[in-house]
Amino acid sequence: MKSKRAVVQERMISVLMFSLVLAGCVAAGGSAQIKPDDVATLKEGVTTLSEVRAMFGDPIQTGLTSDGHREFYYQHSKTVVNPATYIPFVGSFLGNSDTDFQKLTIIFDENDVVEHFLYDETSQETKTPLGF
Repeated sequence: MKSKRAVVQERMISVLMFSLVLAGCVAAGGSAQIKPDDVATLKEGVTTLSEVRAMFGDPIQTGLTSDGHREFYYQHSKTVVNPATYIPFVGSFLGNSDTDFQKLTIIFDENDVVEHFLYDETSQETKTPLGF
């Protein structure tokens, strides 16, 4: 039979491991995930500003082009950290993270109808300084 101390230690280790797994996935960026299917429904000269807001929500940034047209910027990133990153010493060699980025820029004409848009997805792997 296990001692009370051993049971408490096992529970603490279990909670720590579970916390590390949860900490390994981080979403960032001001926008919700940008769904490529929603981007595919954008039609230049047809889709309105209010329809864009209904699909994607509020942009993380707005601006004006040199000719005075409104721009909306959406971006989303998600980083997954390898749990080995958190293991002392081992993490220095095996630790890494993978980040997926999504960016959507929409330019509206003077009538607040989509004039042009650009959607981009990129992925990046980051290794710890001693990682291979």
